[in-house]
Amino acid sequence: MSRVKAVHLLAAAALGLASCASGPSPGPSADARGGASSGAAATRAPIPAAVPASSVEADRYYKASVADFRSEALPNGAVLAVKRRPGSRNSAAAIFLARTGAEDPARAGYEALFLAAEARSLSAKGVAFALALDEDAGMALELSCPAERMAEVLGLVAKGLASPDPASADFEVALKDARIAERREAGEPFARAHDEIRSERHSADFPWFPPRGTASSLATATRESVMRYWAERFSASRVSTVVVGDFEPEALLRGIAPAFAALAGGKVRRGPAASVSGDSAPALPSPRIKALALSNMPGQALVRGEFEAPEVSSPDYPALAVALAALDELALEALRGGGAAERDVLALGSARGPSADSHREFRTRPSASLIAYSEGGPAMAKAAIEEAIARLAAGRCVDPSTADSVLAPIAAGLEAYKARAISAYYAGCASSEGMATRIAIDLSSGGNGTAVFGMSARIREVRAEDVARVARQRLLEARPAWIALGDPDLVLGPQP
Repeated sequence: MSRVKAVHLLAAAALGLASCASGPSPGPSADARGGASSGAAATRAPIPAAVPASSVEADRYYKASVADFRSEALPNGAVLAVKRRPGSRNSAAAIFLARTGAEDPARAGYEALFLAAEARSLSAKGVAFALALDEDAGMALELSCPAERMAEVLGLVAKGLASPDPASADFEVALKDARIAERREAGEPFARAHDEIRSERHSADFPWFPPRGTASSLATATRESVMRYWAERFSASRVSTVVVGDFEPEALLRGIAPAFAALAGGKVRRGPAASVSGDSAPALPSPRIKALALSNMPGQALVRGEFEAPEVSSPDYPALAVALAALDELALEALRGGGAAERDVLALGSARGPSADSHREFRTRPSASLIAYSEGGPAMAKAAIEEAIARLAAGRCVDPSTADSVLAPIAAGLEAYKARAISAYYAGCASSEGMATRIAIDLSSGGNGTAVFGMSARIREVRAEDVARVARQRLLEARPAWIALGDPDLVLGPQP
């Protein structure tokens, strides 16, 4: 019997390099960037306003958040910021290293290896560290510690970046972990589909590789080669450090600035090739399905469609966030019993549908990904997703106030889908570490660090006609690339 198992809708819309766009720098942080030297300022141009400034600046959450936020660009290009969370019992920081766009594929993952080894060395001093990788923007050391130790700990981090000397044992553990992660992801369907699409999207002149490294680059990595690569490429201008906790922002900035101001400016800076969004982005492959057989998915197939998505500074970004929240329900309905799935299921006389564990999340890629797991084959799942997109583009959505999935005009479910989009966007900022990393990515991309505070106001500005328009222009009329992988009989057809 042909049956859908689950659908997963993911919106990946350049939260990294483009940053979360907001209006012009608001008053409390306008002076924060004034301390930058002309050289640093030239590499950190502000992003344009995506909605009228009054729409964001009148928002109570935005105003309260910006009032407790300060940032400073140092003469060597490093950027520091502090976001106060009054009453917070946890203090956290993110030390973000921007990608340059000119990495050597043969040494892919070397910078992540160095940071992972450095984190292990620093953890011996009683501080919890984690390494967060973003495939486009860069990577961050996330840490948490008591507030009274934060200035001391950040001083240790800055010293480790300037004069790195991780223990050999720590490096070997980091290398072993990286190799295990690479092998695991190579056999995991979701990660494999993602990597295949991303690799095809780039050319030899614009290569892409996972920030964790590849099998070939990790196979040849040694402590000496990684340290040499780090010394060649490290630059203070690639570093954005953000602290979140119950601090007085100006006082903490004064306390940590000397350590980061001492970092060398370096010769390698974040380059334009680090971004694959906007006009510089290579086009997605022509519309087609690429098929890969995986023996570890008996009876299942995963289908992934990759669509171009707008820069976060674009007015289309919040509209697409709402559209994808609505599409989540529409695609589930289509796969349960509507569109292509309906024709298939009714022919079999069965009403059984997928489990209800659908989800959607934002990542830092300049694309929108629509994914379905199916036991009915990739063609059925792809047709169902396309039917759901067509319905949304025609101004229809599933009314979330009903229990029986009634189709209604988008306006009927608009407020509910806005709420879901806002919740999904801020889910990554629930922890202090997540908030610090999100702000650091914004600063590293040329923003003023306040973008995350204004996204809820931008999403609330979205109208029903905006949702239908982006569904039509960004999804229905787009040139998606599709990939199907899984059971050979489903993906490639019955084999002799």
